[in-house]
Amino acid sequence: MVDPLRKPDGPAVQFMIVDFLTEILKFSSSPSDMADHLTRLLRELMGVRVVMMLQHDDRLSEWVVRIVAIEPKRTQGQVLVRDLAQFIDLHPPQGGAVLILRSSVSPDLVAILDRMGLDSLSVTPLRVGDLRVGTLMALDYPDHEHSDDVLALLDVLAPVFALTLQNALHFESQEARVVAQAEEYRTLLRTSPDGFLTVSGSGVILHANEAYLAMTGYTLEEICNLSLSRLEARETPPVLGEHIARIKMNASDRFLSVYRRKDGSVFPVEVSTTYVPTRGVFLSFVRDLTELKRAEEETARLQIQLQQSQKMESLGLLAGGVAHDMNNVLGAILGMASANIDAHAPESRTYRAFETIIKAAERGGKMVKGLLGFARHTPAEQQVLNLNAILQEEIRLLERTTLARISLLTDLDPDLRPIMGEASSLTHAFMNLCVNAVDAMPGSGTLTLRTRNLGQDWIEVVVEDTGVGMPKEVLERAMDPFFTTKGVGKGTGLGLSLVYSAIKAHQGEMEIQSDPGMGTRVRMRFPACAPPSRSLEAEKAPAPDERRSSLAVLVVDDDELIQYSTQALLELKGHVATTVSSGEEALAKIEAGYIPDVVILDMNMPGLGGAETLPRLRALNPTVPVLLATGRVDQFAVELARAHPHVTLLSKPFGLDELGQFLETVAGRGEL
Repeated sequence: MVDPLRKPDGPAVQFMIVDFLTEILKFSSSPSDMADHLTRLLRELMGVRVVMMLQHDDRLSEWVVRIVAIEPKRTQGQVLVRDLAQFIDLHPPQGGAVLILRSSVSPDLVAILDRMGLDSLSVTPLRVGDLRVGTLMALDYPDHEHSDDVLALLDVLAPVFALTLQNALHFESQEARVVAQAEEYRTLLRTSPDGFLTVSGSGVILHANEAYLAMTGYTLEEICNLSLSRLEARETPPVLGEHIARIKMNASDRFLSVYRRKDGSVFPVEVSTTYVPTRGVFLSFVRDLTELKRAEEETARLQIQLQQSQKMESLGLLAGGVAHDMNNVLGAILGMASANIDAHAPESRTYRAFETIIKAAERGGKMVKGLLGFARHTPAEQQVLNLNAILQEEIRLLERTTLARISLLTDLDPDLRPIMGEASSLTHAFMNLCVNAVDAMPGSGTLTLRTRNLGQDWIEVVVEDTGVGMPKEVLERAMDPFFTTKGVGKGTGLGLSLVYSAIKAHQGEMEIQSDPGMGTRVRMRFPACAPPSRSLEAEKAPAPDERRSSLAVLVVDDDELIQYSTQALLELKGHVATTVSSGEEALAKIEAGYIPDVVILDMNMPGLGGAETLPRLRALNPTVPVLLATGRVDQFAVELARAHPHVTLLSKPFGLDELGQFLETVAGRGEL
């Protein structure tokens, strides 16, 4: 220990500097502790009452002072800080260390020294390079005789104290930043939607944030010290141990897993884990993928629906193209069979062969119409319908075929209001429902058909069976296109889709109720319409002598089979047929002077086609009746027929009876 009353000599100062440097090395890992130690050591060496290091900012209008280190610590206080700040403000140090005595300062400074109870103090600026980082102050010197040596010592030690102060301030700044970041991190963990876990190297949970607790249903007290294997639903304890070993080896991992909640239920997760070797603590972020999986499943379901919708759209486009050619083939077969069947005795083999051909062609035509009906969104040929009459026709057909082992109950409201609709599509829809009901009752059962009025605006049709019923997962997909529970070759999966399409096309509603073993009930509701007026029902039929016995018919069709079969049907009825292959040919023939009594005009032909030929034909002959023949009676065809007078739609394929009825209707309206 150096005696403060003895004059410091050169070697003593050098030894003190060496001691200080040695002490700095001892506390190099903790700048704050080093600042405290140096002030304490300097106070002991100099024998002063107080030594302190101050941080202040001289860039402000007033000095802002903060005590970084002081010895003894009990002397620190707000009053001392205030007085020191005022002293430095009035007497800022400019050069090196200075010793200030009470006897040599201005009255203002004397007042401050009196408040602090001081006779003397030294002020040493602390600089690192040109940067002023603070001030070193020693208060109340016991000996003023050797002040020059003391000031020299302070000037020599000033860079050491300056570096110590700068390091202490930097350490404090970094520590404050770490604390702030830690708080931000804790806040992030508290508010993060992702779960956070700390897990020991042996797989024991040490901590979890609120998000993870919410995922699993545990409290923090319940989950801490719980083995991770209790939460893992996919990995067994041995597999989990191997996984932990791999993470230790690779330092991190990211993987998908399944975790178990407190109640035993499981949920999918994505886990991102980092291994901290120094602590032996795993840090794991856990993301609950339940909503993501649900969204992916919903997206997949919508994608399937989109694909099915695209299939249906493609099917509709394909059906429209196929229908034209298919109906031409069926029309030729039906036409020729109709033209030749009456030439043979009903009991002959030839007659029965032609009868089979006619039935097959008619069935093929209905199949094509059903497919086209599924493809369009609105019924084309709307008329006032009595659904009781349609259902009664269905009953008569079922009684002759599938109802031998099934009981049939009917409850048809005799005052059922009519609807506007297309008879063929609804007949096909009701038949599909009845066939499905019969198939659902393989042994025996009861099929019930019911109709009733619902208020003033709706009617209801119910098809109910006592069959096997459908489980929930089947019921949910019952109306999906191509979905079927029947074996290969026993169902297309289009039945209920066709029914649903037909109901929606009539602005109706459809509801299916079913339970396993409890049967199925299909409820259909349709908007009602006013009944037809009696004047239309009692319209006077034309007298036989008002009709022409032989008509000049112009057949416009590009298909030779249709030309030949239609001509044969017309000639069988006693009419004279002229055939052409295009609209251009027909127009040229009329312009050349040919006057037909009736024109049978095909919709789909190369060149102008029926849609463009019709207005030109009407311009040449405004009153000639036109039978617009098409295998696809859609809304476009309906609107085209309505847009021109004396036009009637003729649906392909047609036979002798259908063509004859159309010609009689045209003649009966006085259009010839």
